[in-house]
Parts: sequence; C-alpha cells; structure tokens
Amino acid sequence: MSRSSSSACELPAVAAHLPKKVQLRIIAIWQKRDPHASCEEQKRKTRLILLNLPAHLRAQLQPPPFRCEMPHFVHRLEQHVQTEIQKIWVGYHDGQPCFEQVDRQLVVLQANEISLGSFRYPPAKAFDRLELLQKFRRASVA
Repeated sequence: MSRSSSSACELPAVAAHLPKKVQLRIIAIWQKRDPHASCEEQKRKTRLILLNLPAHLRAQLQPPPFRCEMPHFVHRLEQHVQTEIQKIWVGYHDGQPCFEQVDRQLVVLQANEISLGSFRYPPAKAFDRLELLQKFRRASVA
C-alpha cells in the first residue's frame, strides 16, 4: 500500500465554492479515507463528481479568461520593450478579440528573453497556441 503526502491527500479547496449538496457529497468521500492509505480513490471519485457538474457550475470553477490588456508587469521592463508592447495595443477596444495582440506581445517578450514564468504570465495554453502558430508559419514558408 503506497502512502501519499498528507498535503495532497485532503479535501480539495474547490469544494468550498460548490453548492452545499455537492460539498456534502465530496466531504463524505474524504471522511471515509484511511489516513494511512493512498487517496487515489477519493481523488478519482471527486474528479467524477466535478466532471459531472452542470456546465454553469463547472464554468464557475475555471480561472477567469485571459484578460485582453498589457501585462501587469510592463512597467518593470526596459523602456524599448514597454514601447513595443504599448504599440501592439494601440487601437484595441474592449470587447474585441485580442488573440493577435497577445501573440505579438508574447513574441516581443520572448525575443527580449523575458522569463514569462517568473511573472506567471500568460496562461500555459497561450504558449501552446504561439508554438502552433510558429510551427504553421515555418511549414508554410518551406
């Protein structure tokens, strides 16, 4: 029998943000756990409950969507990088799609060897999109 670390084997924090009925179901799962055993079964059952929530409840558990704006740390960058990023957002209006602006600012930040991980910016999926676009552009040039 494997042991899991106690910090990983506890009631998930997300339970506090769920309706009372769902909270009670998840709490019941975790109260039955043997403290000396693995908690994989509790995690699996909790995941199933969360996956089967109605879409409107699942949406509440997701992090907020990526905000269409300059990075919060722009003032800490070198002046020429700040200027490049500010130019990207000229003419942008709230409510418009901002994929192009985000992609362009990621290119600027990466070209200037800015460690985005240290700023927790942007969401990991944005890098996937950027890498896919770069791969597509390389393939279309070849």
